[in-house]
Amino acid sequence: MVLRVPEAPESARRAARAVLESRESLPADCQADQVALTAGFPHRVFEIELLDMVADRGVRSARPVGWRWLMWSGDLVVGGIEVRPGPAGDGVGRFVEGPFTVATAPAAAAARALPQTLLRRDEARLLNVPGMYMVALWLADEAGGADLLIPLAPAPCGVQALRGYPAAELADVLAARTRQPAAVGALDR
Repeated sequence: MVLRVPEAPESARRAARAVLESRESLPADCQADQVALTAGFPHRVFEIELLDMVADRGVRSARPVGWRWLMWSGDLVVGGIEVRPGPAGDGVGRFVEGPFTVATAPAAAAARALPQTLLRRDEARLLNVPGMYMVALWLADEAGGADLLIPLAPAPCGVQALRGYPAAELADVLAARTRQPAAVGALDR
């Protein structure tokens, strides 16, 4: 499988470089000059409302919101650089960290190992579904076939992290979750 990442706009690349080189916005353990940091695996970031995802519109109705690069110290992902458009159209970058950032590299490895992706050529994207607190690696099939989603850990209940789901199947799983009433603890009597 070929995981393709499109060329980021120059303004986004400049903003990402500025974050990596400044080190002021990085955690203390990454600020020392002797810590070798690299940024790679640039991918576009998309966001979709839960109701749009589970409706007939599907993942292709997600809107692009920026770019993200993973940041490594050696072989370890220590965070990411997220770049969003600024008010003047330039890129505004910031350091991001957390479980979804760290889980992106294992999701990319899982994507390359999926049997159904061996003959595909996909664009690697990140899909944020804030209404479900879910982030997935989105394998957008460039040949027009079914897109695949690989949920990052932690995944919502009923969704298996690092499993490749056809986008329509994952939308059905999430739709079923939205129809379930919220669990309420027993009332004290």
